[in-house]
Amino acid sequence: MTALPDSPNWGWQQIGYTIERYGRDGRLRRIIDREGGVVLDNAGHEGECAWLRERGIIEREPELFLTEE
Repeated sequence: MTALPDSPNWGWQQIGYTIERYGRDGRLRRIIDREGGVVLDNAGHEGECAWLRERGIIEREPELFLTEE
């Protein structure tokens, strides 16, 4: 699946970081840098967005990526 521009998945792709899913249902995410170090572990959507925004990798706020049901 192609990541939406300025989404967390897109941001991690831009800097070459890997998303490792874990947990019983695979909903938890661990972000791994290029050297294999853990950058974030189970930070949640808002935490990932904040980390990426603080470093100028993405610009949008996290609520723009959540869909209404």
